[in-house]
Amino acid sequence: MIRLILALLGGTLGAGVRHSINFYLLGNLSISTFTIIINTIGSLCAGVSLALCDMAAVSQNTKLFIIAGLLGGLTTWSAFIIEIFDLLRQGATTSAIIILVLANAASIAALIFGYMSASTIISLLK
Repeated sequence: MIRLILALLGGTLGAGVRHSINFYLLGNLSISTFTIIINTIGSLCAGVSLALCDMAAVSQNTKLFIIAGLLGGLTTWSAFIIEIFDLLRQGATTSAIIILVLANAASIAALIFGYMSASTIISLLK
């Protein structure tokens, strides 16, 4: 039961962060642009989080709270896929493909960068 509560709390916090970034910082961007930015930020955070979890004695509950909960609520890839589907239904196939490729490439690059940066910093601090 505690794992469910941790995932719910992390997800709630992540969704709140997503909304705050959208409302207070990026409110005038298109939905697709915002989604790419937030998923890239989430991927960067995932890379840093994974590095920290790999190099520190982090409990499974903490990892669940951060990765599945907080970052899951922040990125909401399901919203991204719905946006891609809507573009396809509207006949904007080229836009859908460009956004799909760009978002995935940016997210993978951000995750790798976050992981490598955090790993390097942690190694230097030891």
